[in-house]
Amino acid sequence: MNQQKISKRISERWDAINLLDECILKHHRPTCLICGRRGKRLHFEILEAECVFQGGRLERYKCPDCGCVFGPRKVLELHSAVLAQDYQDLYSIYSEADSTESEIRAFRLMEPRKGGVYLNYGSGGWSRSVAMLQEEGFRVFACDPFYKGSHPNMIPMKGLEKFRFDGIYSNNVIEHFVTPVSEFAFMRSLLKRGGVMSHASPCYDYLYEFTRFHVIFYTGRSVETLARKLRLRVENRERDGEFICKLFKKSWW
Repeated sequence: MNQQKISKRISERWDAINLLDECILKHHRPTCLICGRRGKRLHFEILEAECVFQGGRLERYKCPDCGCVFGPRKVLELHSAVLAQDYQDLYSIYSEADSTESEIRAFRLMEPRKGGVYLNYGSGGWSRSVAMLQEEGFRVFACDPFYKGSHPNMIPMKGLEKFRFDGIYSNNVIEHFVTPVSEFAFMRSLLKRGGVMSHASPCYDYLYEFTRFHVIFYTGRSVETLARKLRLRVENRERDGEFICKLFKKSWW
């Protein structure tokens, strides 16, 4: 299918979703994705943006308790198969900018050792960091829940729970988590004793809000709230312009 037809399909899909969303929003009661705070829309600060990928108006909510920003509802409540198709359509006509440098920075923040085993979580099909780090002698693998193409050293999501890693790293991934607490809990379960996670994202701030695919911004006290829920310690962090990376360590207390 050519790009014009795919773009038309995306436009028609979101025209229909947006019509339905207008009817639902007036009765919507947002629930914070991090702390679970629930209430009427007007009990949350409402933030608006326009999607650059034909998604129309984006309405998000800032939690008055933990401070995270989440939404839009119309993406969070999409059926998983529809969301997966939406990502697949996007990937077929749009390629991410080269994020290799940022991925490798996130990887090195874990202070990895050559004997360890590491996972690039949400690598997509364009990541070069896995191959580059393997050339340095590191044992690094990749996984991605939405990418359907072939990629060297890719572990399928089905069966990933059988593996254990010394470290998990990502770049521009965690802002896509529809269920961030569950996603972080799953990644935590993949860590060996003493394992760490290094996640880089500009969306620790309210940045790049113009895409519907960014459904969670880890602002306010949300990172600390998330870590406390999952027995994770936020041990280190790096901020350099829009490169923001936080290190999470698995706790055993």
